[in-house]
Amino acid sequence: MHLYTALIIAQGYNLECAWPIDSLTWSRLVEILGDNPGGCGPGRSGDYLVPDRIWGLNIKPACLCHDVSYALGKDIKDKEFADWCFQNNMDLMIEVNTWFAPLKWLRRRRARTYYRAVCRFGYDLFKGGKINEKKTD
Repeated sequence: MHLYTALIIAQGYNLECAWPIDSLTWSRLVEILGDNPGGCGPGRSGDYLVPDRIWGLNIKPACLCHDVSYALGKDIKDKEFADWCFQNNMDLMIEVNTWFAPLKWLRRRRARTYYRAVCRFGYDLFKGGKINEKKTD
């Protein structure tokens, strides 16, 4: 999914991000994520290991918000809030798009797995304000 498409979908769902995406310029988003950001995984080959879909539901917009929040967060509280928003955004997308109760249960269970993974393993990927530092030569 292209960055622009994911952004439009995220805004359509009214997803909550630790950093308000609509306050960023397009060029800043491209600088942070690239024009064609990876998937819901940790980047590079890890994006192929972690599906962007939970039982058929595309959750990449929630991942986009999470990635932006990780890139712009400054401290561990920002990371924890980004993870919390990620969980809530996945729950919102599941609630809006799932009427069949067994499927809803399966999707929520998988979403919890994604949430636990970012809580436990996301520390190395969290930028902690480093993306905002100016390079001086």
